[in-house]
Amino acid sequence: MRKAINIFTLLFFIWLVLSAIDFPSILLSFLIIGAIPGTNASVSPTVMLVVTSLSGAYIIFEILSSRVITVRRIREHLVNLATRRERLPLRRFSRVI
Repeated sequence: MRKAINIFTLLFFIWLVLSAIDFPSILLSFLIIGAIPGTNASVSPTVMLVVTSLSGAYIIFEILSSRVITVRRIREHLVNLATRRERLPLRRFSRVI
């Protein structure tokens, strides 16, 4: 219970700090316009397109690679279960004489 309270408190304080500096507005203005926060400079549209495309491709690659790894682990587990059943010894006293 203490861990849950600590995590909730940490998230609450992070939310307070981000809302105090108006983080959602700053992030949207950077992504849409390319305005660098705290300056009058902006990033060119070509650079923003390249950065956005590369970050999107990286996110998609990470999601797909994690799914492939998960599917591979499940297949290995199923193969191990099947081969383990085949390797089990026969019962010694399956029939009563």
